[in-house]
Amino acid sequence: MPTTYNSTQTINTGTGANSTKPNAYYSAMLLELLVQTEFHHAKFAQERPMPKRTGDTINFRKIEALEPSLTPLTEGVTPDGLSAKITAISATTAQYGDWIPFTD
Repeated sequence: MPTTYNSTQTINTGTGANSTKPNAYYSAMLLELLVQTEFHHAKFAQERPMPKRTGDTINFRKIEALEPSLTPLTEGVTPDGLSAKITAISATTAQYGDWIPFTD
């Protein structure tokens, strides 16, 4: 059964005279929803492990798409072949984060 929330309730996390303490039980469902959130900006990302003490830059190589061949093959004749176009890509890793202070 899904948990419902009162969307008009304001929760002040400060410690001054305007602080409020909610007098209700809050389900862990909010945390569960945050964990399962799909981050659209990472949809096309690829995770790659980096060994310890190897720096903060990772290098990749990418072979560009080949042009389509418009010449039919001939029996017994090996085509000249194509040259691969290789692109170097570097990415620097960084840690991101933040926090929210909550009081009792």
